[in-house]
Amino acid sequence: MVLAAGDFPGAASDIVLGQSIDLKGPTRDIAHAFNDGALLAIAEINSRGGIQGRRLRLVTLGDDGLPEKAHANGLSLVNDHRALAFFGCSGSSTLLALEPVMRDTGALSWGAFGMVDSVRQKCRGVAYFMRAPFGREIDQLVQHLTTIGVSRIGFVGMPQGGEEILKLLSESLASRKLEVAIATTVSPDSSNLADAARRLMTLQPQAVIMFLPGHQAAELMEEARRIGQHLSFYGLSSVSGDAVMQRLGDKARGLVIVQSVPYPWSQTDLVTSEYRRLAEQTQHPVTYPGLEGFMSLRVLVEALRRCGPEITRARLGAAFKTLQMRLGTLDIDFVAGGQTGSRFVELVQIARNGRYVH
Repeated sequence: MVLAAGDFPGAASDIVLGQSIDLKGPTRDIAHAFNDGALLAIAEINSRGGIQGRRLRLVTLGDDGLPEKAHANGLSLVNDHRALAFFGCSGSSTLLALEPVMRDTGALSWGAFGMVDSVRQKCRGVAYFMRAPFGREIDQLVQHLTTIGVSRIGFVGMPQGGEEILKLLSESLASRKLEVAIATTVSPDSSNLADAARRLMTLQPQAVIMFLPGHQAAELMEEARRIGQHLSFYGLSSVSGDAVMQRLGDKARGLVIVQSVPYPWSQTDLVTSEYRRLAEQTQHPVTYPGLEGFMSLRVLVEALRRCGPEITRARLGAAFKTLQMRLGTLDIDFVAGGQTGSRFVELVQIARNGRYVH
């Protein structure tokens, strides 16, 4: 059985947010850090009385990146846990598996990450995103590389979603009368990673764009150095810089990664300062995914407040459609952006001692 839209407890109960996410797989570093930031924001909101006197509560179910498990989780979250909405889910195939549940119940998804742009389109009307799409990440990277004179650009991706990302890269380069110098794929178990590194060696691209989880990006960089290649590596937002630094240490220096939220260590942004203060108080590391989780939850809180005295799924959907706000230095605009609230992307580089420069 699937509950009908709006069929969840009312004003006396907690506002439950449901999350189906892979906490054990290759994106676990980003997932755990994202949740750390979101839970900091939830604790802070609850300490101030919650939303209209109702506490926020996040219920997280692991899906191991499996669509069938994500779908079952979605049913459990709306039926058993009475979730108002989905929050912070991740992965292309798993979000797509949640889409029928969202359409049947009206429980929208907010703040999901790590899915290709075509999945966003398939979930139009029931999913809203803070992150800029991968197409914008690609354009930003290509613009940067061509501006500094790089024309031979390679690509290494994961099987799921990699073809779509490669197509976006090819289109962006073609608009500048260039083409991808070499493209290869790394299997989920990394069994062909050494072969991928050797393929890169054959054509020696000036820059390599990676659409990989953090641990595989680190392995590829390590293997390339082992066989004597000195390449410039660039990561899309799928690459966890923290995972790369954990494996490579100071050898991660020079890696450039696309980020979708502002610099977490900014001394002038009030929101990032609040996030750092709360993270330091609770002894959580300050990270880009943590800030994303924190900011995503803050945007959701604003949408909930705009629902008025009666918070329903329909009212929440209407609030997102008209939501315009500024969160620190980040502009959120669903009127202009449709289902995507932010167009912010920024390139940051790993420097010495595990620091980022931007």
